[in-house]
Amino acid sequence: MALVKFKIDGEELEAEEGKTILQAAHENGIDIPTLCDHAALLPFGGCRMCVVQAGPGALKPACATPIAPNMNVITDSSEIREARMMVLQLLFGERNHYCMYCESTGQCELQDLGYKLGLDHFEFFPYEKRFPEDVTHPYILVDQNRCILCRRCVRACADLGGHWVLGVKNRGYQSLIDIDMDAPFNNSSCTSCGLCVQVCPTGTLVDKRASYLGRKDQAEMILSRCDRCPVGCGLEVYRRSNYILKIYGDWNCPTNGGVTCRLGRYAPLYDERPRLTTPKLKESGVWTPTSAEKAAQWMAGKLDAEHPAGGCLAVVEGSLSNEDLAALKRLFGERVFSLQDVIPPLPATAKLQDLADADTYLVVGVDLNREYGTVGSLIKRRTIPGAAKLVLVDDGFNSLAATTDFVFTMKDLDGALVEARKGRKTVLIYSRLPETVAEPLRSESQFTPTNRKYGDSPGAPQFLTLFLPYESNTLGLAQAGIGPGVWPSKSALERLPSSEAGSEGTVFFVGENLRDLKSRVRGATLVALTPFETDEVKAADLIVPIPAVFESEGSFVSMNGELLRKERILEPGEGVRSVSAWVALIEAQRLQSVVAKGK
Repeated sequence: MALVKFKIDGEELEAEEGKTILQAAHENGIDIPTLCDHAALLPFGGCRMCVVQAGPGALKPACATPIAPNMNVITDSSEIREARMMVLQLLFGERNHYCMYCESTGQCELQDLGYKLGLDHFEFFPYEKRFPEDVTHPYILVDQNRCILCRRCVRACADLGGHWVLGVKNRGYQSLIDIDMDAPFNNSSCTSCGLCVQVCPTGTLVDKRASYLGRKDQAEMILSRCDRCPVGCGLEVYRRSNYILKIYGDWNCPTNGGVTCRLGRYAPLYDERPRLTTPKLKESGVWTPTSAEKAAQWMAGKLDAEHPAGGCLAVVEGSLSNEDLAALKRLFGERVFSLQDVIPPLPATAKLQDLADADTYLVVGVDLNREYGTVGSLIKRRTIPGAAKLVLVDDGFNSLAATTDFVFTMKDLDGALVEARKGRKTVLIYSRLPETVAEPLRSESQFTPTNRKYGDSPGAPQFLTLFLPYESNTLGLAQAGIGPGVWPSKSALERLPSSEAGSEGTVFFVGENLRDLKSRVRGATLVALTPFETDEVKAADLIVPIPAVFESEGSFVSMNGELLRKERILEPGEGVRSVSAWVALIEAQRLQSVVAKGK
């Protein structure tokens, strides 16, 4: 990219051709006040707070004016200060910005500009009209009285999230942020990605859970990766006194670029399942709290002293870290199984990056809005404006149906393939597939760019497959050699041998969701290492507490095959230990038992 020479406040500078005055100024450490501008959004030029002098004529918005060769930019003059102050006076006079009662006081960009520009009185009488509020959303509060109509939320919802839920209605000072043509927020097509809250410069859109519990500058910000699904989005987690205030997307993360979804941003914060904080052993049908040492001794007694796992096996979820999986493999050897399959039914030939330039998306049997929100955003922000085509195949309700070009049922898969083949670059996106659907797609995914079905020219169309793993660390399970094995078989547990001590076969379940595992163990002893004391967990004979989502740390493998690191955000309770720590404690108890027998 060619460099352009220009001046800002008399200083000779260089910047890449095509950059705006604001971008060039920020790159050189020169401050220009803004409100409607945001680094993650395209320039808008609506608020006029960033006006500068750049050649003859009227003042120009720095955020929307590209630099030009030999341009002479002035960022501070009496005329500029007067224009900015007028903008600020109009904004404060238009709505209720009485900062004392606003949740965003101390972290509000409008308030900061008031201090910075020396606003000490109001030229226009404020607070004359009351504007509506919407408190119906489970996570987000909307207060139109605080709105400055910067449209950041509207632009982020459309351009970044691809949801197009927010708009603007009315004109002039009566303009309001509109939600799905006047729908209540809880009855709209909002997917709860939270982007609108993250970009709002005032207290118009706020996280309900974080309200009045502290400002961001009073909290510690920890960069981590989301492990609620295999995408591995980058997160900014704000912690205060072992409490999470809020979760934002990490703008600098190449995986998601700040975009997140309900599962990563809100769902873990609203998890009301009762926490398990101490081991409990069932004796004569009654739960009895026990110590960590006694629990480990009880578990060690179920393991054969001469053979790594004897009559025991472990069944794990794909939410465990690689470090915990390695510890379980050390304890159980090859008798560690997964609940879900780890091998994709179709060859995976695409990465997340392939979604950026595809012109056709074939989504089969998965509701991206609900299960893989960031992937949904990546395709919707291209398909809704018409840059790409979306073909949906599903038998049940799918929220993508409202924004797709074509909807087919599974039995009409052939029709969907006809449409998908029209693209120059088609990406098939799927998670679980019935075999009747997987087989025709399997043959379709074998077509290469030189296959005659698509033509044999160098620029022939492509048909790629993007596998969305079932669990966050499905690929980590596969790399560790852990799969379902014989586990889905109804007779698997009948073949469990007894240990030399005469105990029955024992199944160790490790994860968050026990599901209907008790009905599948066919009378064997069940041990659950889990964070939550739910009704289904009470079917076990011993329950042992492990860290919940924000209390654990470790690595996992994303759907792109990248090794990602998740940080511990909260300190767990005193009786809570990691899976690796429990394995170490069991191993210590087994060693003590061997030593005692030797004496």
